[in-house]
Amino acid sequence: MLLRLLYRPAGTTTSPGRAWTGHGTRSNDTMNIVLFLLIGGIAGWLAGKIMKGRGFGLWPNIAVGVLGALIGGSLFRQLGIEMHGLIGQLLTATVGAVALLWLAKLINKT
Repeated sequence: MLLRLLYRPAGTTTSPGRAWTGHGTRSNDTMNIVLFLLIGGIAGWLAGKIMKGRGFGLWPNIAVGVLGALIGGSLFRQLGIEMHGLIGQLLTATVGAVALLWLAKLINKT
């Protein structure tokens, strides 16, 4: 507990007169991971529907969507496009997942 009171990560702020205790961050991290996986699953399913008319199943949809989110974020950053909010995250992940599936289809044809 004492180390939590003495150590404060960069970028954390406290109200005047209150010490940073480090509490409350674990549940936010867990919620962010759950939301990331949920968006990945939806984006993977949408990409599967767009590219081949159906999804791939729960875990493959999540994998395609999460990789798509990374690809889409990188692609949009290179193009100077900014997306915000839940719909923006979903759109970014879906575009990246479609690009990933398109590349995979292109590689499998050769």
